[in-house]
Amino acid sequence: MILCSVFKNIITAFGAAGAAAAVFTALYTGTGDISSYAALKFLNPVCLIQPQQIFGRYLNLNFFEYPINAAAACMALLTVLFIAVSAAFLLIYTFSLPYKASKMHLNVIKNIKMHFKPSASLFRNELYKTFIADMCLPIILPLCLFSVYRYSTLSLPYNADEAAYNSYINIIGGEVDENTLKFIEEEDRIFSEYQEKYDLYDLSGSNADDDEIDRIRRKLNYKNGFEAVKKRAEYIYHNPEKHLQLIYETGYNELFSVKGFSSDLLHSLIAAAALAVCVSSIYAVDNQKKLKNVIRTAVNGRGKLFFYRIVCCLIISAVVFAAVFSLQFIFVLNNYGFYYLDAPLQSITALTDYESSLTVMEYMILIYAARLISLTAISVIMLCISRVCANIPAALFSNLVIFALPISLGLFSNKLSGIWFTPYLSGNGIRYAATANTVFTVMLTVLCIASAVFIERIKWGKGSNLYEYRFKKQKNP
Repeated sequence: MILCSVFKNIITAFGAAGAAAAVFTALYTGTGDISSYAALKFLNPVCLIQPQQIFGRYLNLNFFEYPINAAAACMALLTVLFIAVSAAFLLIYTFSLPYKASKMHLNVIKNIKMHFKPSASLFRNELYKTFIADMCLPIILPLCLFSVYRYSTLSLPYNADEAAYNSYINIIGGEVDENTLKFIEEEDRIFSEYQEKYDLYDLSGSNADDDEIDRIRRKLNYKNGFEAVKKRAEYIYHNPEKHLQLIYETGYNELFSVKGFSSDLLHSLIAAAALAVCVSSIYAVDNQKKLKNVIRTAVNGRGKLFFYRIVCCLIISAVVFAAVFSLQFIFVLNNYGFYYLDAPLQSITALTDYESSLTVMEYMILIYAARLISLTAISVIMLCISRVCANIPAALFSNLVIFALPISLGLFSNKLSGIWFTPYLSGNGIRYAATANTVFTVMLTVLCIASAVFIERIKWGKGSNLYEYRFKKQKNP
């Protein structure tokens, strides 16, 4: 509420709140429990949402080399915050500071505005209005930085079975034939011999050879991974009609969300919310400031302006797509790699029963294309909604309810994760998207965009704008 009072523009207030939430989340996830900066982790709004972490155990914090009780520090911090917030409200609403405070954010972007030179280019002015004046850039930039930070701090725990599985895939991966089975039979025989040797050693006696035992143990550590490869290879060999291949699946399992769509839905929710905050003000601010009549008398009319604003939406969609979805692709590529891209999609164990003729690479292209197209369509529909809303809060609320709310419901119920744009924006949800929902979504999208184009239609050139129409009407009464 204080941010809404400080910033006159509601989009700026949402952007500041989002940036603050991103900073607090980064401090909470990036600070260790025993770090010298542990206070930044536990005396944090993100941690205060889960009070059991502080009040459910005895915990001391390192405060300038002095131990202090976390519960006592938390209560002191809450008391100080309550006093500070109360004083802030008293100052703001007693001395009429909202008008003065609403100009504070102008100083932050003052240097950016100084470098902007007035131009007759309608497209350049629209870019400036969307990304600078309407504060779209300060909203997208923290999102990009937070995404980069989040994926840069992720690490993969070492798994001996996964490492063994991958090593065997590097040797016999691809199509399974008789040579593959011969290799597996030979390796199986070697494991049996090593197991017998290990069982024969008297580990408590003096006749045990430590070097030999270590060598046997290292070999037997690969047994679980080998058994998984053996089982999968035998299944592929005995089902030749499916044309499957033996591939390393861990990276694809994460990228294709074979264990559930929760992560995809969360990314979709972030993307939809970011689009709503960025796009809602494009037309709504004109309606709010009564600029419609001015736009109608422009040389190029409303049609060209609408076209340029769609281009701005496409740029916003591309940036949000890169910030939210592309980093997962890069993370999987760097840590797992993409191999056997020409293998049938059913080569992935979890997708064996999925009916499709796509290869792994084709399916990967499909899900990312679905996400990008969905983001683009959503941004254009949000623009159309902004066109008919009287002010920014109404446009923002409408866009969040129409697009973000269904995704939120999908997080709580799998049955609701297949409605509206949710399965297509999540990407992997298209595996279970109903045909009726696809037809309904496409038809409604086309209808909405066509209606907006019809409303904004205009003939470019002579007689194209309202000014010339009125001039002719006055000349020929």
